[in-house]
Amino acid sequence: MDRRQHALETYGTDPETNRFSGIEVVNNTPEKYYVSPEYDQKFPASERPPSAPKNKICGLSRPIFFLTIALSALAILVVGLGAGLGVALSKVQASPSNMNADDGNANAPRVDPLTLSSAVDTSASSPTSTPATTSTDTTATTTSSSTSSSRPKPSNICPSADNSVIKGTVGDVRYRVACDSDFTGSGKETLASFFAETWDNCLKLCNTMNYFQERTDVGCTWNVAGTGQQTPGTCWCLGGADKELVANVGNVAAVPL
Repeated sequence: MDRRQHALETYGTDPETNRFSGIEVVNNTPEKYYVSPEYDQKFPASERPPSAPKNKICGLSRPIFFLTIALSALAILVVGLGAGLGVALSKVQASPSNMNADDGNANAPRVDPLTLSSAVDTSASSPTSTPATTSTDTTATTTSSSTSSSRPKPSNICPSADNSVIKGTVGDVRYRVACDSDFTGSGKETLASFFAETWDNCLKLCNTMNYFQERTDVGCTWNVAGTGQQTPGTCWCLGGADKELVANVGNVAAVPL
């Protein structure tokens, strides 16, 4: 009896009853697939066809490889953003310090009073005017020798103009010129201090304070000789109804009438 006949008689022909019948292969090796000893003898490992390459990139599985790439890109992005923010913050912090670099510098040169040359002019068509830099005392302002030497020496209008009466370029206020005189008293109000190359420039600006502020008490003192360590040509706009006129050689005063 051949093997086929013997198998049919032993296990029958019904496929449902024979689903799990037959010879079973038990794989006791670490390999994924069982390799029969006969195949291993007939085809040694050195003569077998090459197996299909494993699904790896640079020695890493595809998920691990792409995860590594994503994490590297994220790290580079974080480092770039950090560097950019650091540069921006350093610039923001540097700007205020540069702007205030001269603050508190005891050796910084002193600044002259506001300089007004002959280009200063005022007419009725200019509806607004603001006083120049204010000061508290006619003897408090000093200037550097280099700046003073570069300015032209003012020309004194005295004594020929002494006791003459003049009118401002705008408004109706008239002034009496007093040579070698200055204002003093507790009622004196210092409104502005600046360099005026000529007497006319000094009077023009101080007169505009009477006109635009609708007052009549503002006069001026022009320190043409530079007494009291002031720059020759320093002009003071002085208000106050109770101010008094005193002698002060080298100064010219305009007394409002």
